[in-house]
Amino acid sequence: MPEATARTLAIPPIVGFDVVLAFALLFLTMTIIPAVMVKSIRRSKTWFSLLIFCMVYCISFFLLLGRQSGPVPPLWLCLINASLVDAGLPSISAAGLILMVELYFRLTSTMSDADERRVTRMLWCPLVVHVVVFWVIMAFGLSDMKKIFHAIPMKYHSNTVCRFLIPAILIFFFTINMFSLEGFTIVYLLRERNLSFLDVIRCFGSMAPVALKLFVRCFLYTLVICGMVIIVMTHLCGLSTMHLLPFVPLSIAILFGSQADILRVYMFWRPMPPPVPPKDWTQGLSLLTTDEDPFHSA
Repeated sequence: MPEATARTLAIPPIVGFDVVLAFALLFLTMTIIPAVMVKSIRRSKTWFSLLIFCMVYCISFFLLLGRQSGPVPPLWLCLINASLVDAGLPSISAAGLILMVELYFRLTSTMSDADERRVTRMLWCPLVVHVVVFWVIMAFGLSDMKKIFHAIPMKYHSNTVCRFLIPAILIFFFTINMFSLEGFTIVYLLRERNLSFLDVIRCFGSMAPVALKLFVRCFLYTLVICGMVIIVMTHLCGLSTMHLLPFVPLSIAILFGSQADILRVYMFWRPMPPPVPPKDWTQGLSLLTTDEDPFHSA
């Protein structure tokens, strides 16, 4: 009787975990589809990179769907699940960092072809991080298979220090760079361009390439990354916070998927609003740019 009660109480966390994760994956998919299919919705490559890695992170958990509390799955499936999940958060952090780097380029200069190529090359960064962490965790798991165990009903992982330490170091590194880049961008606009705070807000609102909302979304995304750091660090201290992991991709889907143009695609029953003439953002852009190239100056 006590075993049946304990087993009954163990089911709701699993179901809640899967439901939140499924909502995150569904929301991410619904966000990407309009950006791919509708020509009027334009998103940057770094935006796609961030959302795609979030989808990969969600799918990583579903590899054990149906075996989360039942019979033990094969060892190879446990290793792949553990490696993919552990590589997910660092790659999401790296994808967010290159998104902010592109935002910095757009704020501090006109986006030239050289900068576009530089951003395209940076798209390899989250992929490299994901592959490296994946194979490192896989190697440590294969080195001692006795350390593979059922940590929580949602996943398996290898009981090694590197399994926690490597993702924590990478996430912390990317988070520090995000905060530094955000702070440097604001200081650059206020000091280097001799703009007041109201001028910066005015330029944000009038510039077509970059809006104030995007900067706010990126700042909130940085707070989400800080939540990742807290989850990983508290787990290192022995506290069980892994049940909060599905809220990471869900919060990113809400932050970057709740734009009006995307929501308008699914609200097909509402009449389309009359076209609004584009804002004259060239004047605001001229306040942020000069003849000097900030990336090639001494």
